[in-house]
Amino acid sequence: MVRPGSMDVDVWSTMADMPRAWTLPRRHPAAHEALVLVPRRSHVPFTTRARIQAEPFLLACVLDGARPGDAVPAAMRVPLVLSTRRDRFHPLSFVPRFLARPLSAPRLSLPSCKQVNRRTGGSHSGFARTPAGAHVRMARRRRLRELLLLVMACLVVSGAPADVQESETCAGEAMGSVDVMQVLNEEDLHYILKTEPSWRLKNLGKVSDSADNLERTFLSPAWRRAATMVRAWLEDAGMRTWMDGIGNIHGRIEGEDPDAPAIVLGSHLDTVLDAGMYDGALGVVLPISAVKALQLATEYTGKKLKKSVEIIGFSDEEGVRFQSTFLGSRAVAGHFPPELLHAVDNNQVTLAEALNDAGLLGKWEAIQSIAMDPDKVAAYVEVHMEQGPQLERLNTPVGIVNAIAGQNRIQVRMHGEQGHAGTVPMPGRRDTVAAAGEAINEIEKRCGGGNRDDATSTIQDLEDQLVCTVGEVLVWPGASNVISGNTNFSIDIRARRDETRLKAVEDIVDAINRLCERRKMDCEVVRKHEAAAVACQDRISSLLAAASKDMIASYPGKGWSIPPTLTSGAGHDALAMSELTDIAMLFVRCRGGVSHSPLEHVSEEDIEAATRTLLIFLQQELT
Repeated sequence: MVRPGSMDVDVWSTMADMPRAWTLPRRHPAAHEALVLVPRRSHVPFTTRARIQAEPFLLACVLDGARPGDAVPAAMRVPLVLSTRRDRFHPLSFVPRFLARPLSAPRLSLPSCKQVNRRTGGSHSGFARTPAGAHVRMARRRRLRELLLLVMACLVVSGAPADVQESETCAGEAMGSVDVMQVLNEEDLHYILKTEPSWRLKNLGKVSDSADNLERTFLSPAWRRAATMVRAWLEDAGMRTWMDGIGNIHGRIEGEDPDAPAIVLGSHLDTVLDAGMYDGALGVVLPISAVKALQLATEYTGKKLKKSVEIIGFSDEEGVRFQSTFLGSRAVAGHFPPELLHAVDNNQVTLAEALNDAGLLGKWEAIQSIAMDPDKVAAYVEVHMEQGPQLERLNTPVGIVNAIAGQNRIQVRMHGEQGHAGTVPMPGRRDTVAAAGEAINEIEKRCGGGNRDDATSTIQDLEDQLVCTVGEVLVWPGASNVISGNTNFSIDIRARRDETRLKAVEDIVDAINRLCERRKMDCEVVRKHEAAAVACQDRISSLLAAASKDMIASYPGKGWSIPPTLTSGAGHDALAMSELTDIAMLFVRCRGGVSHSPLEHVSEEDIEAATRTLLIFLQQELT
């Protein structure tokens, strides 16, 4: 921060001259101290800001009647910079600037995106444009704040108490925690919490390896483009960014105590095949917008976050390329199996080779170094589309997750006798398709599906949201005139409580074994995967619930109901992160409950509601 009388400082009379200031440090004799005119709250590409310094400078001064290249008069050689992320005000530092400009000073505007690109030679791709009135409103509030500081200065001159005289904090700091809703007006919040994230999600949804549908798998060319975009958005929110050894994209803002446990937010950047644009991406883009709003408010009031906050765009959750889920989050949680480095994709490329090809180090030691210290993480919070119809049915935009359901995946292989469809009598057949059909019927009956009267499911099954699915059936030889000799099918069983799920697993396995014995078939029942249910942490979930109620109250005309508590039947990165720290999740309403489909949709209204909820939560936790 420039101190009184330290040096002459170039100033610019209009915002249109700012691009020239952006390159000033390359030719200024005291570049590390120079006051540079930079719009704090503009969407200037970080690559442009980096020409000045890694940390963006804040707004300097514009003197009435000054011309480009003029030096600040001797009488004005005082700290004219408002603040930096590390520096605070002195209560009297603004007085010469305040007196130098009348309250009716002409409004200033930013150069257009085209002007910026033309003057800097840079690209504005991937960045939204700030609304024209936002900077005017921020300037007006800044002037009112200066007026308040002038009153404080008068108190100092008139002999105010020592604690006022010695204060170097701004008026906002005296009030304690930052109230973002007071610092940023509703129109600015609407842009940051709704317009910008909606625009980013749509643009991210266009980044695909296929021209016909959305397909973005781990370390593919489209995935790399998406990672670059997200990293730029994290930087735009004022975060320090990096890519770790498994391809996760991190953004972080350090709190007042960098050693204090941080709040971590995130979700995944990869997609399934023929995907929709909201699964995963929603949980990365919305936290960026919430943190951006919070960072703007803290910068404006001269405060700093109490705790550090980190956002992670996980590299692979769906497991499409290497047939293994949660690669990114398992590495961060410190539970990455070393044998996965030898897993191969459809082109026989190993995971280690894919990492090396991407410029990462495909070695076990590099993966181990990614793991976060559990003592340095306070909690992991994930925002995700619901992937179900309950929020839509209840007419509310968000819901609080109380647990992630436990899961069993079972593979059933039935071996019968292949034969001619017209010559083998029915009593002697060992038809595996018929046996599989009977088994699937038993599964549906046990789990309460099909609106049937003979269902054996219980009330407890219903309360624990027991669900059973046969999602894959393979028949050999699969000819219309041949009795099938081999049929394989999968079973997926999930429930909120492990006891309920395991009881259903045992009942279904017993039923399959009995029917195979009766039909004189050889059957194999292989339990491929089992994951215990994970409960969300009560305190964090309660804070999210309180934030969601505050959000609902801020939209009285919507008629939304109080957000409910739900169980997530799907596995998420939060499942892997639960091995590192406490977790919580916020569900966002989606149209028709559709997901893993191009038809999945989250409205802009619900995007704003979810981002506002997250912002309220972060404000409570970090300020």
